[in-house]
Amino acid sequence: MFVTFLILLVVALVVVLIWREPELRRRLQSLALRRQGAARAVLGIVQPRDLQRQAIAIVKERALLSIKVAHLPTDVVIFLGDEDYDALGATRDSFVAEVAAQISALTGEDAGGDVRFVLGARPQVRLERRRSVPPGTVEAKLAWQEGTIAVTALQADADTPGPVGGLTLLIEEEGQPPYEVALVGRMSLGRDQASAIRILHPSVSRRHAEMAVRNPDSATITDLGSQNGVEVDGERARPHEEVPVHAGQPIRLSRYVTLRLLADGTEAAPPGERVDADA
Repeated sequence: MFVTFLILLVVALVVVLIWREPELRRRLQSLALRRQGAARAVLGIVQPRDLQRQAIAIVKERALLSIKVAHLPTDVVIFLGDEDYDALGATRDSFVAEVAAQISALTGEDAGGDVRFVLGARPQVRLERRRSVPPGTVEAKLAWQEGTIAVTALQADADTPGPVGGLTLLIEEEGQPPYEVALVGRMSLGRDQASAIRILHPSVSRRHAEMAVRNPDSATITDLGSQNGVEVDGERARPHEEVPVHAGQPIRLSRYVTLRLLADGTEAAPPGERVDADA
């Protein structure tokens, strides 16, 4: 009886280790980069990229695990010690912009164990001074889009498909570089903090639209009564009516915000390309 119990215990531990292995690996990588940064600080050879690598490692390590996905934070505050903060000088803005771009680039990447990183909105990154942070190292405070837990819960609903086939949404806002977010289950779009995909352009309503995954290469979109409406392939959608959207079709929320649904193997439109609804 005791031997059977031990065998079951060992099997359970092995299963847990296998399941948590990607997370443990990310944690060990984060710790190794932190130690490496501290060692480089002693030698006086710390570079901005060393600090950026640590920040990205922390973001990956603390991603919220869910069913098949790991949610990346959308609000990141990076803390540096006095020496490193002052050393960045006039490059602080470019440092922050590069970290934000690297977080966005993680979308869709393998997080290990058949899990992929997803991002609910364009990440907001800030840099702050904290005297207690050792030289050559980074600390961070992370926050997630409101509604992330609700999205997580929806993924387990059999009537709300998850990221089948790796559907993503390419978002182009005038004056901003294009970025992609994973489309998971049923997700709201708008400026409101509770939106699963938050788009901050002033032409977008607080509760603008809702999208839902239907199969590996299509979804639906519903105009929630927005001010500027929703257009799919140049056709205006009626408020509160679901409209099918297929991979590659352009969606316009306003003159300044264009979306495009992407499936595995779908090529994105060239950055900056806009769809003229009047054509």
